[in-house]
Amino acid sequence: MVASPCQASSRALEKVLARLKGVRAARRGWTACCPAHGDRVPSLSIGLGEHGQVLLKCFAGCSVACIVQAMGLTMIDLFPDAASAADGRKVPSGMSQRKTLSLLDLALEKQLPWQFLCSLGVVEHPSGGLKIPYHLADGTPAARHRIRTALIANEGSRWSKGEGSIVAYGLERLEEARKAGYLVLVEGESDCWTLWYHQFPALGLPGAKMAGTLEESVLAGIDRLYIMQEPDAGGATFVTQIACKLAAWQWPGQACVLQLSGAKDPNALHQQEGQGFRAAFQRALDQAEPLFVLIASRHRHRPQATLPSSASRIYCPGRCRPCAGPFRRSCRRD
Repeated sequence: MVASPCQASSRALEKVLARLKGVRAARRGWTACCPAHGDRVPSLSIGLGEHGQVLLKCFAGCSVACIVQAMGLTMIDLFPDAASAADGRKVPSGMSQRKTLSLLDLALEKQLPWQFLCSLGVVEHPSGGLKIPYHLADGTPAARHRIRTALIANEGSRWSKGEGSIVAYGLERLEEARKAGYLVLVEGESDCWTLWYHQFPALGLPGAKMAGTLEESVLAGIDRLYIMQEPDAGGATFVTQIACKLAAWQWPGQACVLQLSGAKDPNALHQQEGQGFRAAFQRALDQAEPLFVLIASRHRHRPQATLPSSASRIYCPGRCRPCAGPFRRSCRRD
């Protein structure tokens, strides 16, 4: 989080700093004792985003929502628009305080500009929460969209009703990946937002167990695929399911597994690194392990000499039904 000198007199920032103890100037903003837990050694980092919003990060793990509540403030108080409202100036439509999840809440939690989320079509839903639109590859709206009602997706989200299929998130941006020559495959929308914001090509699958939404046509014209593995059981499941699909398709490209040191996912790395995100994420891409090496080492199996050339870069654990034909027959456990 980098504090911009030209924004240092922000009234939103002054309001936050006035409610904290042990405030000190730091190289990249300020530090203070976190009000959400018994903090004696300052563990709260404070800075300003490029749109003037106050950024908070507790290195002891307190959520932004808990920190704001402990200060006696609301999420909207962290945005410069709140100061405008205090002066009687108009706050942008949809930015008023709500009991349900608002666009400002989510933007602040993810430390992404609300204007950027708006540009992606994320809007507040009449029934409460946020509508996250999904699109087909030609840019037309998909039959189903997601409605998010909590800051953490698995604590509150649902699909709109309808008979259409659920599709991957970001199909309309695949041309960017084809021009770049590679694609980063992640879980869900937040990591897509983060990577798109930093101009990395990404596609999101709506959950670790939703590999079925990935279709073979998506990878047409893409030479290199990075599969983001989060450090939990779901992350391992995600990689395994994608590996099985690639094997079943006999996809000829290069697949790698991407893991982030010290961060759960791209958005967590974004919050941790701030303006250093692009360099940090590029290093992670450069250090990604080939999928066949990782899968082979984890499942302790080796290919026999009969492996077809099309499978030379993808080894499958052989646990999924989609892994049929030469891929399953060519692998065995030690």
